[in-house]
Amino acid sequence: MKRIAVFMLLAASIVAWSIPARAQRTSVEQENERQYQKGAKTQRKMLKKAAKNQRKAMKKSDKAQRKADDCAIDLTLAAAFPVRRFITNTR
Repeated sequence: MKRIAVFMLLAASIVAWSIPARAQRTSVEQENERQYQKGAKTQRKMLKKAAKNQRKAMKKSDKAQRKADDCAIDLTLAAAFPVRRFITNTR
């Protein structure tokens, strides 16, 4: 009698532990949705990084263009208004 009772408790505990395992399984649709979301997140991150690099390159290009324009203006002014400098000895 005791053996039967122990066997019944053992069987009941095995069944009880197996039920939550089945409940945690995801369906194929849920798994596909999760993979889609993961891929979309990765793509968003890549696009964001590419946009950041492009903004950085544009900023660098604009800075170089401004510097080139400033140098061109300075050269134009130097040609239009030559400045004579006299060197003096300060001994």
